Amino acid sequence: MTCTTCKGELEERSKFCSRCGAPVAGPGTGPFAPQRRQIEAMLAEANLLRMRAQWVDAESRCIDVIHLDANNVHSHSLLGDIYRDQGKLEEAGQWYQMALDLNPDSPADRAKLAHVEREREKRDAHRAVVPSAGGPVLGTQKLMGIISPHLALRSLTVVAVVFGLLVVALVLASRRNLEGAGKARLPGSGATSGLASNAAIYGSPVPTVVSKGPILASRSNAGRTEPATQVRPSAERLQSQKLTGYTGQETTLRNLVNRQLGVESDASVDAVTIDTHTQQVNLVMTYFGRDPATDSLRQELPQIALKALQSIFSADQTLLHASVNMRANLGSGLPEPAFGGDAERSGAMSPQNANAPPVSCFVYSWWAPALTDSSSAPEMPSTNSGIN
Repeated sequence: MTCTTCKGELEERSKFCSRCGAPVAGPGTGPFAPQRRQIEAMLAEANLLRMRAQWVDAESRCIDVIHLDANNVHSHSLLGDIYRDQGKLEEAGQWYQMALDLNPDSPADRAKLAHVEREREKRDAHRAVVPSAGGPVLGTQKLMGIISPHLALRSLTVVAVVFGLLVVALVLASRRNLEGAGKARLPGSGATSGLASNAAIYGSPVPTVVSKGPILASRSNAGRTEPATQVRPSAERLQSQKLTGYTGQETTLRNLVNRQLGVESDASVDAVTIDTHTQQVNLVMTYFGRDPATDSLRQELPQIALKALQSIFSADQTLLHASVNMRANLGSGLPEPAFGGDAERSGAMSPQNANAPPVSCFVYSWWAPALTDSSSAPEMPSTNSGIN
């Protein structure tokens, strides 16, 4: 009589094969006889996968066999072989011991268990013994559906990293919101152009624009009063003046233009605001020159305004549009709107306009009525001036 598993000779009246430990049962006998052929095919496939080092698939086949026959000795022994071949001696020993519990008379499983224990002793002799964290072994964990401690630790690490990234993102978003809330918003910056919005800060009237562009509505602030005389602040006062409600970029550009204009230009930048959505910069400037002569102002105001815009466009390459509102003493002793203009980067920075009159670099321009009472109307730029 031969063993149906290993084809070895069986002793008479033996219940298990002395060679492989398989139970001896005649055809049609045993509680799992209807599934015997299926189990044998699954074990043969698992052993083949083991020899091909396909550990996960081989282990899965053995687990499937245990689900069909929890007392199958061969599946427990084969799981021990799978873990032994991977160098997982502790788990291999556990499975060999479970196989011996099912079949204490199996010399093959006893020899395998002894071999695994000797290998464990040799390994432990060459390295420090790391205390085990306890808990079920890997094979039992899979049978019980338990996540291994190693996998649980990795999962917690991933969750902690994701949580940290979310916290950083929330902090950065909060800072951006605070900066946006603190940024000064110019009055009238909705439907009106840059000229109207800049001039509205000071409550000065903005007459109709004398240009080929759209017409700006007049604004006034009857409740605003100006001092009787104009006092030009010193350079130290301009440097020490602290603005509130402006971003760091706006304050930096304002200080940069004031340094480049210098005291000799008789002008200063009072406010710089940036609309990041339209990439437009708005300037409010004051001219301190004592000479209110029309010809002098018509020459100096556009020149100073263009120099300020060129400084800003050179410092910040992201800005594409600009609007300037300049106030000057037109004879009343008080600063009042004198010149305004809208310009594009392409026109203000174009080398082709280097020798052209400064006012021609503005797409739209406006002069106070006191500066237009001359024998000839002001020269207006062409519709394509400053546009490449």
